[in-house]
Amino acid sequence: MTPPRQTARRAFLIASLGVVLAACERSGSGPSPAPAGPRQVVVYCSADAPIAQPVLDAFTKKTGIVVKPVFDTEATKTTGLVNRLLNEHQSGATTADVWWSSEPFGSIRLAQAGVLAPHISGAAENDFAEVAGEGWPLEMRASDGTWYGFARRVRVLIYNTRFVQPDDVPRDLSYLTEAKFKGRVGMARPEFGTTRGHMAALCSLGSELFRDWLRGVADNGLRLYDGNAGVARAVGSGELWLGLTDSDDALIAQANGWPVAFLAISNVPARSWHRRSTGSAGTRQEAFPEGSMQVPCTVAVLQHAPHPAEASLLVDFLLSRECEAMLAAGESHNLPTPRGLENTPAARLQRSTNPDPGPLAVQRWALSDLNLERAAKAMDEAMKICGEVLNGR
Repeated sequence: MTPPRQTARRAFLIASLGVVLAACERSGSGPSPAPAGPRQVVVYCSADAPIAQPVLDAFTKKTGIVVKPVFDTEATKTTGLVNRLLNEHQSGATTADVWWSSEPFGSIRLAQAGVLAPHISGAAENDFAEVAGEGWPLEMRASDGTWYGFARRVRVLIYNTRFVQPDDVPRDLSYLTEAKFKGRVGMARPEFGTTRGHMAALCSLGSELFRDWLRGVADNGLRLYDGNAGVARAVGSGELWLGLTDSDDALIAQANGWPVAFLAISNVPARSWHRRSTGSAGTRQEAFPEGSMQVPCTVAVLQHAPHPAEASLLVDFLLSRECEAMLAAGESHNLPTPRGLENTPAARLQRSTNPDPGPLAVQRWALSDLNLERAAKAMDEAMKICGEVLNGR
């Protein structure tokens, strides 16, 4: 008997392929041939340039295809490029071929707006099938067959070891409202980047639960910074004692010799999380986000890409073992998609960086159980609450 997951996988791939073929039929003969000259591909990329450029250079060396990247700033990353792609799509002036995002929520927004094209990476699907007996994990794949998730990071709580003793490290987000941390907790501005997605994930648990928690940390003197790197830097200097950031920024802070440690903290902003259940009988316990929120990079081909063949090859490369191994070994220490790379130095480092201070700080390095698209539906409500609670900060 075929396992249900494999049956679902086959149905998903067949449906995705149908969407791709239909799109090709609608487009007739497709884009006009590119003019003669060196093959090239344009990628809009919200991953940091020092991290992404070596990967793109490796692709060029391997294929001979020239990559022309467009990067964004730390403060507005992802959001700025997403808005640019939306504007180009609406005006019919698409210049990019590939979208490489450092997080998934901007990609979900672009997919919903019709900016991304349905695409199947045969190389990636086959590579995964050789290991797992099925294609790319559904948790890391768009339901409409547009984007792929890869090279994950983790949302963490970073803390200054000179000011926060091991016994005082918060076990979940509710502890950030305690008076002993007043004025010493920070995070990036929630309008941008992974913090935006993090707030949406929290809001997806319940808007009032999220509002109460955010108001509590705001009343406790929450400080906002332009980007996750700024949060890590403030904790390293002692300006903050605690901060919400990404695992790559925390690892860089440690590499700089700053007195910091971090843990993959439970992301439920209440101490009664273990009583929460789902299902008609109320018997099924939600696995996420009792563990840490994981944030994959995402990649997609754009609708009406000027260089579709080159775009497809770049997507294949970004989803390859070679690329994920490069990102795992680099300063971002992205966790590879599980297919035999779990024992890389980067993965071992992230698992062992800090001792587990309690059951609410489970170091969850497997795929997150969070339904990213469901969390994205709470984005507008989360941003509304952030605006109301954090107004003027």
